[in-house]
Amino acid sequence: MLVVPAQQVTLDVGQRIDVHVTEEGTGPHGNKRVPAIPLPASSRPSVLIRSTVSPDRATATYRAVGSGDAVLTSSRAFCLHARHHRDRETTGICPVIEITVVP
Repeated sequence: MLVVPAQQVTLDVGQRIDVHVTEEGTGPHGNKRVPAIPLPASSRPSVLIRSTVSPDRATATYRAVGSGDAVLTSSRAFCLHARHHRDRETTGICPVIEITVVP
C-alpha cells in the first residue's frame, strides 16, 4: 500500500531516482514474482521522466530533466491514508513520491 501523504524528495536537474515496487508470488506454486502494483507515472514529464525499466517491471529509474515539481502517481486502489489524512478523499490517482527538481 502507498501511504498518503507521499514522501518528498528534492533532486538536481540530471539526478536520477530508482523506484522499486513490491513483488508478490504468482503461478501455481507462487514461485513467479510479479509487481504487486504498477510502476508509477510522472505527473510532469517536462520535470521528471521514466528513463529505464527493469526486465521484471518492478524497478524503474526516473531522471530529473527540468526544474519544477512532479509527483509519481499510481492508481488510488493502492492508497493507504495516514491517520491525520483519513478524512480526505483520494481522487483517481495516488501520490507515490512528491519530487521537487532544482536547477
